[in-house]
Amino acid sequence: MMKRLGIIFGALALLALPPTIAARAVPPSTPRATAGQPAATPDEPDANAMDDQIRSIAARLHPQTGDIRLPGANAVLHLGRDYYFLPASEARIVLTEA
Repeated sequence: MMKRLGIIFGALALLALPPTIAARAVPPSTPRATAGQPAATPDEPDANAMDDQIRSIAARLHPQTGDIRLPGANAVLHLGRDYYFLPASEARIVLTEA
């Protein structure tokens, strides 16, 4: 019971971010320019593959906003519209495939 509760709260801490912050969490892959040299452009196939992977993962997620009941914890999360909740199975997808 405590392990399950820890997993739920751990997933909440990681995933209860506004979508705009979560989207910005991926660092840019463009190398910085050095003195006198222009910056290199990212490889298009790699950037497109990453975009496809992100879209594929996002299509499998069902974020929930508002009041979320957690029966195992006998609690209700009041998230509003700025934050979202993912069930444990979907949180696992984000943590292992993203």
